[in-house]
Amino acid sequence: MCLGGSNKKAKKQAKKARREAEHAEQDRVRKVNEGRAKIDESFAKFDDPYFQQIGDSFNGYYLPQLDDQYEDARKQLVYSLARKGNLASQAGADELGKAQTEYDRQKVRIGSQAQDRIAAARADVEQNRSDLYALNQASADPDAIASATASRAASIQPTQQLSPLENTFATFLNSPATSMAAYQYGANRPLSPTLFNPGKSVKVVN
Repeated sequence: MCLGGSNKKAKKQAKKARREAEHAEQDRVRKVNEGRAKIDESFAKFDDPYFQQIGDSFNGYYLPQLDDQYEDARKQLVYSLARKGNLASQAGADELGKAQTEYDRQKVRIGSQAQDRIAAARADVEQNRSDLYALNQASADPDAIASATASRAASIQPTQQLSPLENTFATFLNSPATSMAAYQYGANRPLSPTLFNPGKSVKVVN
């Protein structure tokens, strides 16, 4: 009789322990889900428009500089070709075509770099989100996760340090076909020191 009663008591205690464990796991899952919802809510601002703005800021800084450099280089080339009497020739058309091709190539390069900036920003956001998911899974503490998430989200800023665009047409203008005429043109109209010798300044774009 005593043995049977002891077994019944043990089974009852085991059943109670299982119920408590199940309740504890349900509570942990609830807290994990609550913490994940807090993470998703805080990171919702990192959407497609957020990342597109990073690319737009990059393009908006560099493309106008490229346009100015191209216009200046084209004017120098037209002047040099006219001085040599080649402006209306096929050779002149070829040189102007090369300038346009270089402009198009540089424009694509800038666009590609803007996409690289966007990709890097996305990777940074996703890494922070993944870290918080792991922390949330381990801690199951919604309040602590809410605090950590707010701090992480605030630390992610779309700030870019952008240096002035290098002279993208220097090699083209100094080619054998144009260097002498460009020099002659420069004697009458000095080249912009900002364009061909960019300074060390750095611009921060938000």
